[in-house]
Amino acid sequence: MNNRLLHTPDGVRDIYNSECRKIMKLSEKIHNQLIKYGCSDIKTPTLEFFNVYDSQNNAFDCRNMYKFFDKDGEILVLRPDYTPAIARCVAKYYKDETLPLRFCYEGNTFINQSDYQGRLKETTQCGAEYIGDSSSFADAEMLALVVDSLKSVGLDEFQLSIGHALYYEGLVKAASLSLNQEEEIKSLIVNKNFLGLEKFIKTLDLENDLLALFEGFNTFSVDIDKLNELEKYAQKYDRVLFAIQNLQELYKLLKLYKIDEYVSFELGMISIHNYYTGMIFSGYTYGSGEPIVKGGRYDKLISRFGKDTPAIGFTIVVDQVMDALKNQSKQLEESYSTELLVFSEDRIEEAINIASKLRKDGKNIQTLMKNSNLSKEDYYEYAKKMNISRVEFL
Repeated sequence: MNNRLLHTPDGVRDIYNSECRKIMKLSEKIHNQLIKYGCSDIKTPTLEFFNVYDSQNNAFDCRNMYKFFDKDGEILVLRPDYTPAIARCVAKYYKDETLPLRFCYEGNTFINQSDYQGRLKETTQCGAEYIGDSSSFADAEMLALVVDSLKSVGLDEFQLSIGHALYYEGLVKAASLSLNQEEEIKSLIVNKNFLGLEKFIKTLDLENDLLALFEGFNTFSVDIDKLNELEKYAQKYDRVLFAIQNLQELYKLLKLYKIDEYVSFELGMISIHNYYTGMIFSGYTYGSGEPIVKGGRYDKLISRFGKDTPAIGFTIVVDQVMDALKNQSKQLEESYSTELLVFSEDRIEEAINIASKLRKDGKNIQTLMKNSNLSKEDYYEYAKKMNISRVEFL
């Protein structure tokens, strides 16, 4: 047999047995939390038309998508991101709705990125979208939902880094940077090269207030006192001032939710998704090399599909949460347990009756006709391998 037939392509994997059960349980716990906040389930297709995600719709780098043609010659993609797909649904099915909408989802996304060596190209995500409310309350509500969702699966040490899209955009505009200068600054920020960024900023002919505001990029974590200090330097720069004041208002609400201990500000946060227009955030915990949650405000995306309405959303990357729980030695119970009933051929009727009754009583029963070549120890070993909790012999 060709061994290649037994392997999966790079970046995707089989999930089975105990791990599969735990992922199902983890997704279930997150989903239950999303429902508690009033979210309604929504399910979008794995396949979408290419123009839902193309650069014209300001959504996703098309070079990182799995693209192919259907029989009519239309370009299709495997869903790389849930948000534009849900934006499409909202514009189609809720075009005339004026009150806010809340949706939640669970499924897989696909990113075909060459530098994802060792990373998954297919990931399971659970998330929520809050549509039709542009207030800081909506931002705070979604962050509270993130915190409660992560705590519901057993995480207690994590941090949400919060930024704002207009802080970076406003500073670049105010500084009248050239395209090359902007690209250099963006590269230094994305790569967290704070020393290089500090040196480069000093080469620019900037007034003191702008220099002080650019210093906000030079750290992973800005506390509320530093944010209040930066406000003084932003009075002449409308976009930057709006971003700071928006984050200040948000912080007050987060204190009301009693989740301020889980948040810090990262003014240099730049998302790979170019549809964010306001607050953006990522969640981190030890034991995971990637963010376990990502999200932000996208007030213009849905209008590209025909409905002018603000929105904010987030996605929890289930695979990263699983890695974190494992590396933190936190046990997540499996979603169900199964018992094994082993019977001899002359007791088949009895075995069927017993199994049927136990299943009606809510138990999960697997039946196996006894093989004379196998010992009881073989069945116990099989049960251990298949995560079967109990073995009964007839």
